[in-house]
Amino acid sequence: MATPFHAIINRGSLKVGEKVAVFGCGGLGIHGIQIAKVCGASIVIAVDTIDSALERAKKVGADEVINPRKEGAIKKIMGLTGGMGVDLALEFIGLKETIEQAIQCVRIGGRTVAVGLGPEEISLPPPTTFVRSELSLLGSYGSTTLEIQNVVDLIASGKLNLSNSITERFSLEEVNKGLDHLHKKIGNPIRIVIEIK
Repeated sequence: MATPFHAIINRGSLKVGEKVAVFGCGGLGIHGIQIAKVCGASIVIAVDTIDSALERAKKVGADEVINPRKEGAIKKIMGLTGGMGVDLALEFIGLKETIEQAIQCVRIGGRTVAVGLGPEEISLPPPTTFVRSELSLLGSYGSTTLEIQNVVDLIASGKLNLSNSITERFSLEEVNKGLDHLHKKIGNPIRIVIEIK
């Protein structure tokens, strides 16, 4: 949870009352939704192409969910924000397409934080749009020791709930099966734990 915490609080500088869009509701994104809500976001919009991931996003606090295979993500986000866009967009996938969508859905002066890692080059809007809209595109990687402690404190206080974060457990002998489930997204995993008995 420290990676999305770093992205939202340190890099994204979330302020109480701001509107947030989260692209990708896997392990990082699902925790990002929770952190954004706990830290004062007024609305969190979750975007994912997997319906079960969106159902899970709703359960952990997403106010709205969008499947871009069924409806236009940017158009829906703009509609939900009165045509303004969100203050902060977080991209946890690492795809060119979703990073660009995250940039397109922020308001004038908005911030996009890219967390997902991928091989493709990304495109920015033309300088006329990028500069006049005062957009910020920020990268975010990992976390600090202090941020890990902040997350531990939020969990200890009961403000963050991790009870549903572990979706499967495998023995050490089944490690390859666990990796296969993670790689192929079998069962739509959030986090898989390998147990040594």
